[in-house]
Amino acid sequence: MKSMSLHRIFCFWTMFILLPSIGYTASDPAEAERLFLAGQYEEALQIWNKMVVEGHSSAGLYYNMGLAESRLHHTARAMLGFERALRLRPLDQNIRNSISEERKGIAGATVPVEPFFLSTWYKGLVTLVRPAVWAMMGLIVLMIVVFAYTGRAAFLSRKYVLVLATAGGIILGLAGLSYHEIYRNDEAIIGETCALRPAPTEDSPVTRSLSAGEKVVITDQLGEWRRVRLVNLDEGWIPVGCQLPITVGGRSLN
Repeated sequence: MKSMSLHRIFCFWTMFILLPSIGYTASDPAEAERLFLAGQYEEALQIWNKMVVEGHSSAGLYYNMGLAESRLHHTARAMLGFERALRLRPLDQNIRNSISEERKGIAGATVPVEPFFLSTWYKGLVTLVRPAVWAMMGLIVLMIVVFAYTGRAAFLSRKYVLVLATAGGIILGLAGLSYHEIYRNDEAIIGETCALRPAPTEDSPVTRSLSAGEKVVITDQLGEWRRVRLVNLDEGWIPVGCQLPITVGGRSLN
């Protein structure tokens, strides 16, 4: 039996990666866009939320949801939509500008500390494509290495095998880093006004009041309490019930 060609292997992996999206139609997004432009934001959100629950996720989808929530003056859910979009496109200036504008409507909003630029570039690199795409590219490179090592890829000199093997390993590593960055669950938006306390108990004094729409990073948990770090790097404890987790895929904004 003849060995499978590199071309067929590439086609197989491409079909494997794209298979979940087969059957996706543009009718629902087009209708949601029409409703949004007509000012029917709640109706548009119903369609977009349905798409999210069905497993669709993209920076554009989350960004549109954020815009619709903003038009409805739902600050917390607007920030959640924008932050979800930013998770997928951390270098997108339009998303960043929308977050900055929405923050202006948060009463007593904390002044954020700008992240180190290398951290932002790193996030932009690992989220350049989805983890599955990184993994597919890495596997294709490693398959070429295997074919070259066994002498079935005559076009490739064996002296380049080590270089390709290293590149394949790095790309697979990027797949892992991309998955960790996109699907991490250590960030949240404050969904309703709640008190920040120095200890996880109602008897602890209130450090400050957090308004709906504030972003926090979860650093620890104890029962129904979460230790969080604010965008100005202050820390404290808040109840789990006042948080809207920033997650990508499979969950609606409501």
